[in-house]
Amino acid sequence: MKQITLSFTSEEYRELAKLVSLGSNTICSADDYPGTELVKGLLLKICIHGYVQVPECGAFQVGGGGRGKFKEPEFLLSDELSDECDELEETYKKKQFLEFLSCTMADRDFYEKYGKMETDDIIKNPDFVAFIIGKQSEYRQEFIFNSADNLRLVK
Repeated sequence: MKQITLSFTSEEYRELAKLVSLGSNTICSADDYPGTELVKGLLLKICIHGYVQVPECGAFQVGGGGRGKFKEPEFLLSDELSDECDELEETYKKKQFLEFLSCTMADRDFYEKYGKMETDDIIKNPDFVAFIIGKQSEYRQEFIFNSADNLRLVK
């Protein structure tokens, strides 16, 4: 297998670690994802290399223990970087939820106004598409300005 070499600054390496950590948490949460071990191995490789090569970035640590008879050390993201990843993941989940909610509520308003239709019929009509996009935008703005605590979920 051909190997390639990439170079990163400490700051870039820190961001790479966050990216791979968040990506691995997301993609490996699918029970049937076939590349789970490869992804986890990639994150481990980044943590080991980062710990050894760019300790000044403070993104990596060695945990005690490991598994098995020989108790090899575990290389991990630092607590600080893990906290940053947790915050990013929480922000992402909130954003995704509000996006889903704005689409669902816009669909509800559309069906109330126009009735149930086939998706192809809706997509082919620019007025329908504009209505749905406009409603989604209205709900996004409502969520931003009024917070999600005051949503009008039921008419």
